Amino acid sequence: MALVPTLLALGGGVLLGLRLGGSLDRLTRFRIYGFPIAVAAIALEVIVRLVSTSGGWTTWVHILACLLGLVVVWVNIRIPGLALIGIGLVLNLIPTVINGGMPTSLWAMETAGLVDADDATVVVVSGPRHVATADDSLRFLGEVIPLPTHQVLSVSDLFVLAGLFFLTAAAMRGRRVRTHASTDYRRDIAPLGRGPAPRRGPGMHPAMRYRPKPPPDVEDF
Repeated sequence: MALVPTLLALGGGVLLGLRLGGSLDRLTRFRIYGFPIAVAAIALEVIVRLVSTSGGWTTWVHILACLLGLVVVWVNIRIPGLALIGIGLVLNLIPTVINGGMPTSLWAMETAGLVDADDATVVVVSGPRHVATADDSLRFLGEVIPLPTHQVLSVSDLFVLAGLFFLTAAAMRGRRVRTHASTDYRRDIAPLGRGPAPRRGPGMHPAMRYRPKPPPDVEDF
């Protein structure tokens, strides 16, 4: 993913978190389940983005990084923002798996100023990407969004960036998505007590005082 939009998403999340009463201290103490898996996924993604090789093993490493990321999303789905990141990872995997790599629009690269129109026939992209052709499927899910920062994003990148934005704000507030499902019935009813108090002393229990009397038996003549 592009560095500048990522930093903007994180910075925007920090500002929103502060605006909603969060703190940087909570952000530094924020933890997720499967943190080592998340670190491994990020490290793999950084590696394939830095190498000059295009396709081949870089595509498989990218797919593995996305799958590891989905595992982390699944076990932390209650944290706001991670659902959006999960959607982004799925939308990234679909065109990558179908086309053997992420198709990147030549028009988008020209518009972003990454290549010149005169050199379009010799453009080679690195990492798990390739220049989009007419043979690619679902090209609209590829990298088709040019940025003035000389970068090209995909629709999946937008979901991931939005997820990072809300995740950062939620981490600063220490918030998680609440769920109301429970399988422990005894624990749920414990605050209600143990029912009515037992009867003490002589007399009829109040609940039995106003019971209607049964009708008298009628004999046939």
